[in-house]
Amino acid sequence: GYINLQLGNYTTAESLFTYLLGMQYDLNDWAVIFLAQSAYLNGSYESAFIHSRNAGKIPGLVDTVAQIRWRSLWKMGKHRNAIAQLDTLQQQGYMNKWECEYRKGSCYRKMGKCSRAKEILYPILNKFMGKSEKRWLVVLAADEYARLDSLNDDDFKLLSKSYYYGRRYSDAIKYLGKHSKTEDIPQLRYFLAVSYAMTGLYETALIRFNNLLKDNAYERSTIWWRIGYCHRKMGNLEKAKVALDSASVHCRKKCGNKMYILKERMFTARDIDDMHGFAVEALKIAAGNSGGANGSAGLIWAILGYIYIDAPDTAEHVAKVFRKGFKSKDFLDEIRYWEAVAYTEKDDTCAADSIRKYIALSPRYNLFAWLARNEIGSVELPQPRTYIDMTIPDEAESIWFDGKTAIEGILGKPLPPPGILKNNPLLYKAQHLAKMGLIWLAEPCFNAMQKENAIGKTTEELLELWRMYYSLGLYHLASQQGRILCQYFGDTPELLRMQYLTPFRDEVNKRCREEGIDPYFLYATMFQESRFNPHAVSYANAMGLMQFIESTGENVAGWLNIRDFEKDVLFDYRTSISLGARLLSYLLRHRASPYLALAEYNAGDKRTNRWADQCADIESDVMCAEFFDIKQTRLYAKQVMGHYYTYHWIYGGMHHE
Repeated sequence: GYINLQLGNYTTAESLFTYLLGMQYDLNDWAVIFLAQSAYLNGSYESAFIHSRNAGKIPGLVDTVAQIRWRSLWKMGKHRNAIAQLDTLQQQGYMNKWECEYRKGSCYRKMGKCSRAKEILYPILNKFMGKSEKRWLVVLAADEYARLDSLNDDDFKLLSKSYYYGRRYSDAIKYLGKHSKTEDIPQLRYFLAVSYAMTGLYETALIRFNNLLKDNAYERSTIWWRIGYCHRKMGNLEKAKVALDSASVHCRKKCGNKMYILKERMFTARDIDDMHGFAVEALKIAAGNSGGANGSAGLIWAILGYIYIDAPDTAEHVAKVFRKGFKSKDFLDEIRYWEAVAYTEKDDTCAADSIRKYIALSPRYNLFAWLARNEIGSVELPQPRTYIDMTIPDEAESIWFDGKTAIEGILGKPLPPPGILKNNPLLYKAQHLAKMGLIWLAEPCFNAMQKENAIGKTTEELLELWRMYYSLGLYHLASQQGRILCQYFGDTPELLRMQYLTPFRDEVNKRCREEGIDPYFLYATMFQESRFNPHAVSYANAMGLMQFIESTGENVAGWLNIRDFEKDVLFDYRTSISLGARLLSYLLRHRASPYLALAEYNAGDKRTNRWADQCADIESDVMCAEFFDIKQTRLYAKQVMGHYYTYHWIYGGMHHE
């Protein structure tokens, strides 16, 4: 029935689910929902509505039930009933207030009741405009609002601001152009200039920013900052520097854009190879955001900048003074690592080794702890370009038993039996779904039960859940349980194996042997990308174990002579592993370091080419990675390498003192 539903054979699916409902079947809660869905897609709207009313709140399918209920009434032409049903769904907890209001506004717009639609949609735009967590709702409401009849000048203004804050800059330009007073209102003139800049029309943006300066129509530090940004993007680095100098002059104590100006000055200094200027601006960022994300990056960049220009005394002093304000242990270890490098550059190897020995005590998945261990001689770090055969067995019972034994040793007593599989019908049904291969239906149930503290309350339950998830092929959920156990009991090899899994081992071994790369490097990438979830989909629509977007997947599939490529094959673990192994193999051969290979895997070739050019004369590849100016990629490369070394330690027999 489910397969027919997915294939579009709705009549057959409807018939099969109807037959199931006549039986005492333990998954009838799901069957009734899929019957309602089949009926709806088959055009049997009255039947769909009746069945959806009989459906319960099944985790992961609540929204499906809600949509069928009100949309069935709408399709039957019962528009008022559909709108009333939306209110009922909100009251019953199927839909939040503002999503309900958006749907009602859309309904009234389609009914031709534009005044009523406007009354409903306007508060959504007015209330959530500029709030990042509701950006998606604002854009959806703006799209409906834009379809209303007889829009006036105030409506154009509202839409232009909604799209601007929603980062739909092309639409912002469109409605700012329609608003008759845009050129008379400084804020809207500024929004228009920024929208041109964000869509890559830098020359047009510069003309408008300069006109704002000429008319003294907007805050000058902000305008100069934007002018500097446009010039840097166009490659006019000296002009960018001059503009950013002016931005700094006009940025007073309470200047809201100070951090943005400093970052733009820092990147401009880097682009013109002024590493002293880069370090100075980075230090200002560290001072202005001590302990925060920007401040952490700023301090690391400042230390690196001073090391780069052969000023290790300053680098060491900066690290020692500013690290006191940092609370994140991972960032602190990173800062201390570069502080040790500064001591090494000063020929103070005693101080450097003292710091490295301290860092070496940090969690084993921390990249900088591994680098410190390597530099004091306690480990020899592997290379991802070399294939090794994985010989340690990957059996659930063996891993579970070792983990359980390690915990009992820490506690000093045996663990009692879990007993979580009794008297929990939802858990039993979720297991049934997973055994049938319907993982995406089972997973929301497991997550809901753990969120409600119905399962996983004790150590023995967490262990039993790990074993159950692993045996069902829910490796990402098993890894999640392993992470929790490591948090409670430490990062021993036995417990880390419960987090750093090696699923799909035969396929990984085969493909990595063919491509000549270390399988643990592929596992480290898989761990970071999807946590072993073959059905993972990212916000950027990357899919599968190795998180390929469709275009990249199709390109790499061509290298492997995979014909008739369809994006759905990215959810097949064999295909995803094959594509991942081939791409990583190519990148490791093509790039000078694994960090650059990972950068291209994450951010593409154009950005990585720029980073490679900028750090061509830096001997340390990890230092090169620190200069990636996209935070996500910078963290990604370092995290994957930390996972890689951890994999080798717990599986590959890496020597560790």
